[in-house]
Amino acid sequence: MGSFFKKSSIKAPAVLPGSDNIRGVREMVCDSGKQLLRTGLVSGTWGNISCRVNDDYMVITPSGRDYETLTTEDMVLVNI
Repeated sequence: MGSFFKKSSIKAPAVLPGSDNIRGVREMVCDSGKQLLRTGLVSGTWGNISCRVNDDYMVITPSGRDYETLTTEDMVLVNI
């Protein structure tokens, strides 16, 4: 049985907070949540999705929010 998710060789861009590239990472995380919801792999507010931006930052979905209502502005930039 094949895996739904395939390991990607694409790395998130090494960017600093406030850069236009952060918007792209936020869009990717937001869109991924909505895709997981559409395919039935998650329901409502289950789990979080994140993407590492560089060695210091990641973008993550906020806890307890329905993926269907999320916008890119809702994605949280976290200093890890």
